[in-house]
Amino acid sequence: MDITFIEQQLLKDYGYTLTREEVAEVLNISVSTVDRKRKQYPKLFPPFKKVGFGDRAPVKFSAHGVAQYLAQIQ
Repeated sequence: MDITFIEQQLLKDYGYTLTREEVAEVLNISVSTVDRKRKQYPKLFPPFKKVGFGDRAPVKFSAHGVAQYLAQIQ
């Protein structure tokens, strides 16, 4: 699939950033799997930013990064 098309769909559906729950929905995996993959494979999983400090701080993923990841795994 074309990365531009994927990114446009993500932007339309979710905006510029996605939460852990939204990434789980897009990838059709559980939120705990998103957390595990983000911690175990930080170079292979879509880039993210923690918004705050501590273990329970919200995590945001860019729509562009998720689109690149989707194009890579398909």
